[in-house]
Amino acid sequence: MCTLTVLMTAFSDRDLRQQIERQQTQLDAQAQLLVEKAGRPTTESQHVNGSSAIDIRQGYEGPVAFTAIKVQIQSNIGLNQKILFDRVDLNEGNGFHVNQGVFIAPASGIYIFSFTIQSNPSHSYLHADLVLNGRRIVTFHGAPGTTYDQGSHTVFLNVRAGEEVWVQNDDFGHEYVHGDMYSSFSGYLLHPL
Repeated sequence: MCTLTVLMTAFSDRDLRQQIERQQTQLDAQAQLLVEKAGRPTTESQHVNGSSAIDIRQGYEGPVAFTAIKVQIQSNIGLNQKILFDRVDLNEGNGFHVNQGVFIAPASGIYIFSFTIQSNPSHSYLHADLVLNGRRIVTFHGAPGTTYDQGSHTVFLNVRAGEEVWVQNDDFGHEYVHGDMYSSFSGYLLHPL
């Protein structure tokens, strides 16, 4: 029985590594397509073995990544009001501004953004948008009922230095977003432009 357990664990680890490698390859291919669609060809000086070797952008030079977690409950959220994520676990490039709930891009490029929202059981719907410079990109839909509702989105966006990305309440006022680390907002610069 012990040998079978060891074999199953080794098989699971190998499968997991292969699956992660396949997903990374797919993400790299999607990001490259986005770069090509943006009309900004990647130069060899930018990439060596899949990583940024030489940063050719003007202004900020360095990694850009953030993860912000919602610890506190946020209630009575007004229409188009930002949802605040009060604990910042990572903020490379200092692009995430916790007091405003806004990410301001320190560098232009193709970014990946992800957010997860958990809404409170209530009598009304919760719609939360990921917003780029005032333009709604995707919307979370939390249904009313007797249980918590949780959902997430992940998107790739072409963001210029200085542009802003945030999560906001949409459609209904007096909304509630659950804290206790059930809601989060993250972003990462995949390819500088």
